[in-house]
Amino acid sequence: MDSSDISQPLSDSKTSEYTTGTFERRFGSGNNIIAARSYGETFGSNLCGQASICSFKLEKELRVAGARVFDIDASNQILLIARRHAGIGGKDVLTKMSLIPPYDRDDVVLPSSISSIRDLRISPSNTNLALFACLGKKLAVLSMENNNIIVSYDLPAAAWTCSWDLNDSNYIYAGLQNGYLLVFDMRQTSGPVESLKGLTNNPIHTVHSLSSNTAFPLCVRTVISASAIGLCLWRFGGAVTEGEPRSLYISCLLP
Repeated sequence: MDSSDISQPLSDSKTSEYTTGTFERRFGSGNNIIAARSYGETFGSNLCGQASICSFKLEKELRVAGARVFDIDASNQILLIARRHAGIGGKDVLTKMSLIPPYDRDDVVLPSSISSIRDLRISPSNTNLALFACLGKKLAVLSMENNNIIVSYDLPAAAWTCSWDLNDSNYIYAGLQNGYLLVFDMRQTSGPVESLKGLTNNPIHTVHSLSSNTAFPLCVRTVISASAIGLCLWRFGGAVTEGEPRSLYISCLLP
């Protein structure tokens, strides 16, 4: 990001401080820039040796009735919102809203078999695809080009969270209310390729895929899940040693 895109705050002190002034920041997602402006009081904190500015001004309020969860397609400046639409009998809909004036909206009415969306993720590798997990025991992928469900899976329990794999876009994950982590390959529509029991029956409320790095071989996919007992690290693929699960290593970080 070019330095000319950022007007610095009045003070550049490296220690925690409060000050007043005007500044403008543009936050990047990949090569995409989202602009934000703030006026008036600002405050900073000493984070990694640099002041972090955390003051913002509300510029626009977009009212959305029945909204539950959302995700943002930063490259196209589109907000995807899961909500209950009172005007059509309380059915679940996905609302695509442009973040560019005049803020056009498009409601996608979902099949009656899909209800109570609990989590929603736009694909990081293909923003035309959106993954969502339902308390109604469904995991589904929506094409945002034609508003059609392209793949849907029945689940053994309510889904609390979902995630795309950051290294292989064919793989998606679902964390269930009963503590199971399910792994799906979208090239196989019959069901999960892995069904893995957590350390307890606590619901998995968050799942995040980790990007490949030098810590693990490229053939190993790594996922972190969270439940009430803490964080769990899951690794799929690669070689395993005798006596260990074929597709899973797990360690738990208790609070």
